[in-house]
Amino acid sequence: MKKLICYTLDLEPDFGGRIKSYSSLENISHFLEIIRKNRINLTTFAAGHLLQKKRDVIKKLIDAGSEIELHSYSHNLERQDEDYEIKKSRKAYIRYFGKKPLGYRSPKGMITKKGLFSLSREGFKYDSSIYPTILLGRYNNLKYPAYPFYFDDYGLIELPFSVIPKIKVPLAMGYLQPFGFGISRSMIDIFGLPNTVVFDFHMWNLYKPSETNKLPLKWKVLLANNLDNGMKMFQNLIKVFDQKGYKPITMSELYILAKEQLDKGNLTKL
Repeated sequence: MKKLICYTLDLEPDFGGRIKSYSSLENISHFLEIIRKNRINLTTFAAGHLLQKKRDVIKKLIDAGSEIELHSYSHNLERQDEDYEIKKSRKAYIRYFGKKPLGYRSPKGMITKKGLFSLSREGFKYDSSIYPTILLGRYNNLKYPAYPFYFDDYGLIELPFSVIPKIKVPLAMGYLQPFGFGISRSMIDIFGLPNTVVFDFHMWNLYKPSETNKLPLKWKVLLANNLDNGMKMFQNLIKVFDQKGYKPITMSELYILAKEQLDKGNLTKL
């Protein structure tokens, strides 16, 4: 079976909006060089308000070959999948691109039945909001497959975040960064990887925000470890995936592959 990887960027305020700044988006030239050098087919899930507020950043990502999908409108951590957030982000997308969005990712790796219904009603084709693992105090998604599946009640394909098999650690910078590259590499070598990887990261994982000191202590502990080495760790992880034979594809390409399996009756339905 082919080994495929989707590199997915969640474009949002620093630390998801826990501080009111966008300093990690100020100069992304080094990141764009890395994407081009490694021929990464990037998918960016952008908070809808950034289509206006950070048009220059959006244009640079598009020029580097990134496709753009949606990541709520305001990235409000208390209303991440409200109908209002989904509708407003869709309108902003259509206004910017002149076409309908294909996919959606809810902040915090959380989406409710209400949110899925809203996505279905607004014509989205896929969602990518579910970590198929458990995070105490936030979610228990162990019932969900760690590979693409179909929400039959909503007519939506789910392209979940990937996790390291057996130990269920998400393959995302936000989860691996606190461990550091050495331990992350060891976990990957010992427990392996799924054949299809949806890998997630934020610009604030790569460019340490200038106002990191304003984070409450809890979030400094959970989010700010190893930020000084974020870009280097990201490049090292790219090398690991490349060495293990993974081909970069976009999320729209993964959606098409999943849709083909659905049409053949081979995609898990929930």
